[in-house]
Amino acid sequence: MARLPYYLVKNEIESGKLLHIYPQYDLATHPLYLVYPAQNYRTKKHKIVKETIMEWMGEQSGVLIR
Repeated sequence: MARLPYYLVKNEIESGKLLHIYPQYDLATHPLYLVYPAQNYRTKKHKIVKETIMEWMGEQSGVLIR
């Protein structure tokens, strides 16, 4: 028995390798903040990292993140 982030075990749960024994039990969520320099100092690397993280988080949660 383990308490793991859903995104780590999603495929295994869907394939039946793992069993979600308490589906009614929701874990508390915590906000995630992405801190980066003001626009005047942001490089193309900053923009790409931000976009990649936002896209990945949206895919994992199934929610559109702005």
